[in-house]
Amino acid sequence: EQVWSVNANVALVAAMEGKLADLPVGRALDVGCGEGGDAVWLAERGWRVTALDVAEGALARGRHAAEARGEKVAGNIEWVHSGLLEAGLAPGLFNLVSAFYPALRKTEEKAIELSLPPLVAPGGVLLVVAHDGIDRAAALERGFDPDDYVAPDVDAYVIGEDGAVE
Repeated sequence: EQVWSVNANVALVAAMEGKLADLPVGRALDVGCGEGGDAVWLAERGWRVTALDVAEGALARGRHAAEARGEKVAGNIEWVHSGLLEAGLAPGLFNLVSAFYPALRKTEEKAIELSLPPLVAPGGVLLVVAHDGIDRAAALERGFDPDDYVAPDVDAYVIGEDGAVE
């Protein structure tokens, strides 16, 4: 059953219609796409989206939601069942890499954090939105230790023409 709405995250819509409105439509990577609300929204606007998630059931629901929006939308999304590090994504391929509330486990060598910026094409954007002020005690009671997961300190990076993070 559908767990989340098929709507795009309001933070993605706000960013894309505001601060990132001038970002040219191109290729997008939706890290931890879940049921595909963001991927579908981007595809409706002409983006070619790689929707990546480890949850096969969520990907199936996302695929169904995209198909319900029509062949053009469904054809603009590639659904990938994989973890980020295992996906074998090409560096510099994406004009937009978005990760909204990702559950990305920390590694000692910071593999996750270091893997995201190289995926962004020069002039592209890495947009990461995370929860602020998680109640650690409540999370631990539910068996979730927030300290085990990547928590970014900033919400957007612009990769310059020279590949440097701005």
